[in-house]
This record gives sequence, C-alpha cells and structure tokens, in this order.
Amino acid sequence: MIKILKRAFSTAVLVLLIAALLFVGGVYQVMFRATFPRTDGRAELDGLQGQVEIIRDRWGVPHIYAEFERDAYFAQGYVHAQDRLWQMEFNRRLAAGRLSEVLGESTLDTDRLVRTLGLYRAAQRDVETLPPEVLAELTAYAEGVNAFIGTHRNHLPLEFQLLGFAPEPWTVTDSLGWTKVMAMGLDGNWEDELERQRLTAKLGEQKASELFPAYPEGAPVVVPEETAGLRLADESLLTGWRQFRQLSGYPDSGSGSNNWVVDGSMTATGRPILANDPHLGIQIPSLWYEVHLVAGALDVIGASFPGCPGVVIGHNRSIAWGMTNSRVDVQDLYVEHVNDAGQYEYRGEWYDLGELTEQIWVKGRSGPVWLTVRTTRHGPLLPSDDKVQGPPLALRWTALESGSIFTSLHLLNRAENWDQFRSALRHWNSPAQNLLYADAQGNIGYQLPGVIPIRSRGQGLVPVPGWTGEYEWNGSIPFEELPSAYNPPQHYLVTANNKIVADDYPYFLSANWAEPSRAQRITQLLQGKKHLTVADMRNIQADAYSLAAARVMPYVLALGPQGWLQERAFRFFEQWDYQMRPESGAAGIADVVLWRALMNTFGDELQGVQIEPGSWGRMAQVLFGIIDQPDSPWFDDVTTPEVESRDQILRKSVGEAMEFWRRHYGDLVGNLDSQWAWGKVHTATFKHVLGSVPALGLLLNRGPVAAPGTWCTVNANAYYPGSFDVESLPSYRQIVDVGHWDESLYQHTTGQSGQPLSRHYDDMIGAWQAVQPQQMLYERSEVLAQAEGVLTLAPSR
Repeated sequence: MIKILKRAFSTAVLVLLIAALLFVGGVYQVMFRATFPRTDGRAELDGLQGQVEIIRDRWGVPHIYAEFERDAYFAQGYVHAQDRLWQMEFNRRLAAGRLSEVLGESTLDTDRLVRTLGLYRAAQRDVETLPPEVLAELTAYAEGVNAFIGTHRNHLPLEFQLLGFAPEPWTVTDSLGWTKVMAMGLDGNWEDELERQRLTAKLGEQKASELFPAYPEGAPVVVPEETAGLRLADESLLTGWRQFRQLSGYPDSGSGSNNWVVDGSMTATGRPILANDPHLGIQIPSLWYEVHLVAGALDVIGASFPGCPGVVIGHNRSIAWGMTNSRVDVQDLYVEHVNDAGQYEYRGEWYDLGELTEQIWVKGRSGPVWLTVRTTRHGPLLPSDDKVQGPPLALRWTALESGSIFTSLHLLNRAENWDQFRSALRHWNSPAQNLLYADAQGNIGYQLPGVIPIRSRGQGLVPVPGWTGEYEWNGSIPFEELPSAYNPPQHYLVTANNKIVADDYPYFLSANWAEPSRAQRITQLLQGKKHLTVADMRNIQADAYSLAAARVMPYVLALGPQGWLQERAFRFFEQWDYQMRPESGAAGIADVVLWRALMNTFGDELQGVQIEPGSWGRMAQVLFGIIDQPDSPWFDDVTTPEVESRDQILRKSVGEAMEFWRRHYGDLVGNLDSQWAWGKVHTATFKHVLGSVPALGLLLNRGPVAAPGTWCTVNANAYYPGSFDVESLPSYRQIVDVGHWDESLYQHTTGQSGQPLSRHYDDMIGAWQAVQPQQMLYERSEVLAQAEGVLTLAPSR
C-alpha cells in the first residue's frame, strides 16, 4: 500500500505535510479546524421540507429529529458527509473502479477487476428497479450529502487537500455501489473454487478433499432439527482481488461474526436480549457509523454505512435485529470454450461474446487505460493475461443480477412484528445473511434471506464446464423454503457463520461453513442459563476461551518438556485456563505452537500451492479431526525420508514456538506473563488507507494496542499466518435489551469521526479493547441529558 501512496503524493506535498506535523498543536489546528463538522447553531439549506434538529451525544452520535421522513434521510446524508466524506468518496471510487484516478498505478489491478465484474454497472441497473418510496429515500440522502459538499468546497477534509481533488456530486448509484462492494467481500467464494482446483491438481482428488472437511457431527447448527486444462487465475487477478479485500474492509482472515438471541425465560427481566458483533477488517475510520433517525412513525437507531441511508443493524420501538454472514454459496465459476472469432460455445452452438469497453484514467498517465470486458451467458470473463494458458473463466454471481437490499432495509427499519420482519426480507438479494430477531412482545426468531441458486448439477465446489449446459442454475430457493425459526423450544438461537441446517435440508446451501469453535463456545455459555443480563452478554462477547488450544494443548502437555526453558513454560500451561488474554504468556506460546503445528502438518504437502489466508481456519479443523490419530499420514513430512508422527510434529512445533519468542523478545529471564505475553505480538493497529506513508501514518493511524482473543474465540481478533497482527475484528458490538431500549449497548472500533484531530476520531478504541460498550441512547430525555451539541437544519428562505 505504501507504494500506492508514494506515487499519489509529490515530494513537495510530503515535505509540507511533515512541516505541518511539527506544528500540529498550532498551525495545523488553524488550517484544518475549519473542516470539523458544525454541531451547534443553525444552517439553512436548499432541499429541506421542514426543520430538522440534530442532537449530538457525548460520543458524537447524531440523533436526528425531523417532521418529515424525507428530511431525516437528507440530514443523515448531511451528517455522514460531515464526519466521513473522505471515506464515502474512497468507497464509491472502489465500487466504480476509479481509485487509480487519484491513487495512481498501484490500484490499477483492483480497478480492472471491479470494472470487469461490473459492480457499478449492476448498481446502475438496480436503481431502475427501486420502488418509488425507496428511490425517494436514497435521493433525499444524496441531496443531503450534496448540500454539505456544496457549502464546504473550501473546507474539505485533509485527504482531499493532500490528493488535490474535490468530490463530485453524490448519486443514488453511489449508495447502491457500496452494497455491491459489501456483497463482493462477503460472498467471495470463487477463490475457494480455484483453491480446491489447485489442491486437487497438486494432491489428487482424495487427498485434497480431506482438506475440505465435512462439518463436524454434533457441532451446532443455526436452525435446530425438528475439469482438465483449467486456467488458473493469473497474478493480476489475484493481486486485484487481495488488494480489493484490503481496501474494502472485508479481509479473508478466516474469521466471521457472532449473533445470538435469548427469550425472556432465560433473562433476569423476562424480556429477550439480542447480541451481535460482525467481524470485519481493521481500519480507521470504522466501517460503521452510529445514527438515530426519528420522523413520524420512524424511530430507528443503530449501525449505518457511511454512504447509505437507514440503519443496517439495530432496533426501532418494536423490534431488534442483528446479522452475521451466512457463507451461503452464491457464486460459481464456469470454464468457457472461446474461439478466435469472439464466440463462446454452449450446448453445441456458438454465440457472440458480449463486449464492453471501459476507460480507466490513471493518475500520472497522459491517457486512459482501455479495458475490454467480455461476457458469456454465465457472466463476465475474469481478467487474464497472455501468461495464463487454458480456457477462460466466467463468474456467475447473484449480486450481478437484479436486486438491492435497500427495499429490505427500508421496510426492516419500520417493521413492528415477526410477519413484517420476514416480509421485509423477501426483497433481500445479496449478500445472504443470518438475521436474528427479537420483539417487545417477547418473541425471537431467525431468517436466512437472499437469492440462493438451485444448481441443476453439482455443488459449485470447483469450476465447472460452461459449454455443456449441465451446470446451470434452475432459479433460486423460494423464500418460504429458506431456513427460518420462530420461538424455538431451546429458547435461544446462535449464528456464528456455522452450518445453518441439518443434512436433510432439501437444498444445497454451502460447503464453506466456519470452523465451529465460536458457535460451540457461545452455545456452552448460554445452555441451561437463567437470569441472564446485558452484563452477561457483554462477558460472552469478551470471552477469549480458545477451544483450539483446549483441543491440542493436552497432547502437547502429554509429551513433557525438554530442557529448563520448556519446563518453565509447561508449568504455566498446566495452570492455564485457555483464555487468550493479552497479558498471558501461556496464551502467547500456545498460539504460536498451534500456528507452527499447522505449518508443520500441512506445509510440506502444500509447497508451491497458493493458499488463501482464510483457508487456514479450515486446515485447523482438519488438524483437530486428526489430532487423536498419532500416525495420520498428514503428520508425515513428505520432504524427509523418515515417517514423522503427531508427537514429533508437536514437539518440533513447541521448540519453534519457544525459539520464536526468544528471538523476538529475548531469553526468558523474568516472568513469562510479562516478558512473553500474547499481547506483545497480537496487536491491533487501526490504519487509515493513506496511513502507509510514514509522515501520514503519524497523524492518521492509531495503535498498536494489545488485542485479546484469537481467530477461533468469541472475541475474535483474527490474523494472517506468519503475522499475529490483527486483520479482522469485532467491528461493531450491540447488545439490545428489548423493550427497555435505553439499557442497550453498542460500540464500534474507533470513533464516529473521520477527522484525525477530532476527539471522536479515536475515543472508542480503549473501550473497544476492553469490551466496554457504551449506552445506546434512545429516549429523547436520555439523549438530551448527554448532549454535546444541537444543530438545527432549516429550509433556505
């Protein structure tokens, strides 16, 4: 990323920036304080029907009170732009494949990929299908954004000044474009198909299939039971995809999200409690923005996306909801037969390829880069170059077909009961999500919404022949047959990206479920409990118990230590409770042991095969399945003449873990917890997209801070193999005390503001680290009691 930014800035700009930083307490404040949002007084704006009152609470959260719903969305666009205009600009350029216009050559692969897939083109088509009331909502929102841009062109945020451009007017398509980015990050299954193909080519079908284990028998489910010559992706495609994941905030770290709800029979108040924490990429500002919208019958509060109207996760006066990624498979890759005449084969006939020319402007180039996008009936042909041999691949994906989630969100924000909640979700397209529900009448429920294809043949596990017509989609699963549950007999529901239904469900959903440790642990902490409180739910969200360590470390302890250093460590292991606390030395050594055990078990077979970072969670599930088989062939190192066993692999891994800590933090001469603590290597650094330039990083980045948990704990702070830096984390936490709304809690990672000198830029980080969410203020009296400013927006006279 640093290369991107070095090219985007001139040397002179960087020199000036460094000079400005030297005067951060004085000159810089004067220069950029004018870009801070106005939170008091009165502003008259074109486009309003009536007066709007915006009360900011002590965390900078805007509570918007309007007479007309349209004005509430106008004001939401205005406050989003006040606090997050740069983030909104960056995200719409990512969705439109226009990053290179302002960042230069190094984002070109990402722009090519996004233009080829046509995320923005799909968003443009979706605009044409929006119901009038939803289009009016999005239009009002865009007008609010533009009202801010139009009145602040001389006081734009720092990033615009550094890069030397001003934002264009916001459009409805820009808002829809972000939902396509979100879907691409959450639906991304096509790389799993390619990885399975690579592993099959390397290991053979039987051996490769063992690395894609079946979901463990007895592990929790959400709804209780009552081709040869394949073109492997070229480097530009993979580079664009990995960069897209990094820039979008949807990394492939193998983590996921948590969501659970209990009914009143399990709580101290007799009311349901709903908890949710989606795990997404680490960045600053946060992906989320807390907002409260009040207008007429609308009274909704929760997490929104900057750039989009409404509330995505939250509650109104009647219901609460949360969501996790379902991991349902809605993408398929097709191997296509293409001839030199620009045609593709289908069922013995030849058809003309669709062709579209895209023009990509790149900062620093005198002319555009031209991109030809070719399509078949299945979708766009993925980018390739002449170095890659074999037939091309086409991607079919539900998000590229008609449909938007905004109609669902519009109705969801107003729903008053279970039937209206489900009716809202009938319009949900992509990404398919697990939604949990609770209402003030005491009911709880679960619904999987989304367009989920019915495959005529196969399960979409690997790229399939596109020319035969045998692997087509035969429509989608009818909404009434999608998994759902209402007031289940066990009185609770849990979703943690785990398997949704038992094997007797008549439709194929996915083979890509998360390793079930988080779902298992949440279920353990809920089962049989009575008198649960909001505080108990907070403790569950903070839980850092590692089922992975509990599965593997007993076999390590059974080996016994070798040498005095291991003797000291093993004494700590014997007393350790498997909680991945930042201050724990046992946790630090154990997680490195697990990492090295994975590498030593599978690394020899996988040499030369590109493994996606998130796949190591799946490999861990394989390890847990064979750990009680001391002579499993997977433990043998195929690069040596000897035949290694489990115990040899584990002993080697312990030795490597001890050497890792000694090399990085010196010989163990003091207390293990203070010298080799987990939090010394497992840290969270909240990085701004421009923060890779050292001078800018000093101003824009925050951290590192020691992070609890690991990839498989409920408090899931996941990392990529080879580095323990946090890549994905609980990006938002909510705990809703249903019906007693002001007792509810919320938290996102950094703060409401995108302005680096604002106190709301980073005032939530300490609370996020400690899992101490703040009160979700709802009643007007509570909001006023903690107000820090009141801004009135009024129509221009």
